[in-house]
Amino acid sequence: MLPVMLGMNSPGRLSVTVCVLLCIFLWAPAAASATSDRYLPHYFGVNTEWDFTADADEPVRSFISSRYLGLGLAYGYGRGLVRPRLRANLGYTWDAGFTPSVGLELPLFERLSSAQSKLFGVYVTGDVGWAFGYDDSPVYRITPHVRLPLGPISGIGIGASYHSTHGWTVFIGRLLGAYPLRNKQ
Repeated sequence: MLPVMLGMNSPGRLSVTVCVLLCIFLWAPAAASATSDRYLPHYFGVNTEWDFTADADEPVRSFISSRYLGLGLAYGYGRGLVRPRLRANLGYTWDAGFTPSVGLELPLFERLSSAQSKLFGVYVTGDVGWAFGYDDSPVYRITPHVRLPLGPISGIGIGASYHSTHGWTVFIGRLLGAYPLRNKQ
């Protein structure tokens, strides 16, 4: 349905379009700038993500059906208004096998703690990858979510996820990330 909405006829064109959009966000002039405070302008993050369907018509033992499980890293530069962060994930999609992917994390609203770690925020992540499984194919995943704090550095993300192979699912993730302290000179 998405290729029809975008006026595209093939999955290849859709993959190219998604890659081009990721590159535009990556290389777009950002309002991010290095500051001379005691924290580096380089953001580092780690995430574990789980997508699942919750079907109320199913029996309790099969109520939750896993669709995607992933582990990833994030990197970004700057703390300005626009600051897309690069992502790299290694995931497993139950209906498509292992799926390494790259993408972007775009903070729509983000509140940092006094230690310059993620505290609360609204994010959209987009990933493009390749499924190495039953049918080798390109895949993409878009995840809007809210991050809630669990501690000084850790937090949980709750939202939805759209995956090219199985549509909309529920998203839960453990999301860590911070701007490290500068080394004392």
